[in-house]
Amino acid sequence: MNSGLTVFLFHEVTDNPSEFLKQSGMWVSKEVFEKQVNWIVKNFEVLPIGQILEKSALPRNAAVITFDDAWAGMFTAIEEVLLPRGIPACLFLNFGTIISRIDVCAGEKYLRERQPQIHLEDQDVTSAVQHLPEQLFKDFLDYQGSIVEMNYVEKISKSPKITFGNHLYNHYDCKKIPDDKFIEEFRSNKISLELFPNNSDNRFFAFPFGTPGINFTDRHLDLLKNEEVAISFSGTSRRLSKFNPPEVLIPRIHFSPSDSLEGNCWWACFKNQLLRRF
Repeated sequence: MNSGLTVFLFHEVTDNPSEFLKQSGMWVSKEVFEKQVNWIVKNFEVLPIGQILEKSALPRNAAVITFDDAWAGMFTAIEEVLLPRGIPACLFLNFGTIISRIDVCAGEKYLRERQPQIHLEDQDVTSAVQHLPEQLFKDFLDYQGSIVEMNYVEKISKSPKITFGNHLYNHYDCKKIPDDKFIEEFRSNKISLELFPNNSDNRFFAFPFGTPGINFTDRHLDLLKNEEVAISFSGTSRRLSKFNPPEVLIPRIHFSPSDSLEGNCWWACFKNQLLRRF
């Protein structure tokens, strides 16, 4: 095979981003999302993620659309924008986040900024947030943003165009947890994914945060190989000019909230090659 592959990454889609999402930049408005999807469909052939492991050559303009985490708005956007047009997508989900309603990254940031008297060295983030007084917990949810409910996951799972991949049970930075905890998180999420046998594909894994060397290392790739993961995805913003399986780590392009013009979209896709960042 000598085909290129462009993998796009989205997070939350909302017109009312939370403070945490504004700080992280991990969101786009509904209007911008629809413009970005229109641009992707116009310029690429969007494939189901499983097709990249097939033996037949990929189209030269092959692309995959992915979403990370467990934000409520991304499910609404998929239902309203992608599914009516038959556009496939892969959702890398944290089922621990869905069940607890707590994104550990948002939780840690909230506690350090607004509740510095709580010592996270003595307890994990989820437990600390869960034990906040009721009013403070509501304040945290407003700060964090809305997490999808399980019944909506079940609703989206009825579409054959949707694949669920592994993103750890909770949204941990892989380098900040021990290896045994990393594997425990992967396997716990795998069990949850297997509740959706028509959609789940544990051959695909996306690293939370996703920067090689900073959020994960080659050691993590070796651990995932032992768990029968075929391809992992990073957040390094570039495309593959050539895709030659067995490729084990694939970068993804994350659009910013302002990438609504065609020129901006092209820049997001090719800026790293133009700047010789390989």
